Amino acid sequence: MEQASDAIRNLVARYSDAVWRLDAQAYGACWADDGVWAFMGQAVAGRDAIVPFWLEFMKNFRKAWQMINNPVLVIEGDRASQRLYVEETVFALDGSIVVSKGIYHDDLVIERGEWKFARRHFDLVYYGPADMSGQLFETASYGPAPTDPDPARPATPSMEQFLAALAG
Repeated sequence: MEQASDAIRNLVARYSDAVWRLDAQAYGACWADDGVWAFMGQAVAGRDAIVPFWLEFMKNFRKAWQMINNPVLVIEGDRASQRLYVEETVFALDGSIVVSKGIYHDDLVIERGEWKFARRHFDLVYYGPADMSGQLFETASYGPAPTDPDPARPATPSMEQFLAALAG
């Protein structure tokens, strides 16, 4: 049987794999039934709402390649929390390639014998060219990982702020 930390790292890897392959079934399998995804100023609740929301958002891109860095993980029985840093190479519909960098604050739970995301809070930190000349977004002062001092705060930036920044 997998150790809890290995099983959680495997969950994160399966999530990234599903994102790359645009596999809705595999993506949905990473979420708890009543999971919450805080993303771009919105909070989407329930796996049955998260998956179509994600699919609609992904229509803006051909592909997204995620690399996960520096996870900090605390496991307490059948619950866990982590903060991890993600870098994405995003292949846009127009053929351009951009980089995004962000921070996930995750709460995880065992559901039907498997670790699932109960809550993912994503704060976008950077979006633009690989030379880092793009848009840097401000984030909250989180304190030591993996704590998220205010889980109720909106994910940053909002979709409106993101689109405004891209428009210049």
